[in-house]
Amino acid sequence: MYGLKVGGFKIKFSSAHFLVGHPKCGRLHGHNWLVTVEFKGKIGEDGMIVDFIDVKKYLKEIIEPLDHKLLIPVASPGVNVKIEKDKVELEQGGKRYILPKEDVCLLPLKAITCETLAKYIYDKIKSKYGNLLMKVYVSEDIGVEASYSQSSSFQSSSDQ
Repeated sequence: MYGLKVGGFKIKFSSAHFLVGHPKCGRLHGHNWLVTVEFKGKIGEDGMIVDFIDVKKYLKEIIEPLDHKLLIPVASPGVNVKIEKDKVELEQGGKRYILPKEDVCLLPLKAITCETLAKYIYDKIKSKYGNLLMKVYVSEDIGVEASYSQSSSFQSSSDQ
């Protein structure tokens, strides 16, 4: 079976987040997140599993709304969000923030972690490349990477 990885240092975004209830990461802080998608499958008549130029373009479209924003997990029970015309009021961990609406990205997640972002991006890219076996990786630092795939049989080269 053939494999193809697209992303890494070429597909990245910067954003701030917090982890509700975490003693250190409950404070606002940021990362330069790296995103990689790994495909497994047969190659087509064109000699490719998938055209990586198309994949890179689509990944950039997915992550653009996340770039240089505060990512807010609106499905978190510890987060209260009130949206007004041009501002977002956020309460979490006993803190209250009022932010310009253009500076935040509200995500339907319980937390903003490498794991949840990997699944979020997987779900988005699956809508276009659903016929392919794939795994999405999100890294917030060297040596800190999470992945998501719906296939338990998916093995990447790093799993072996």
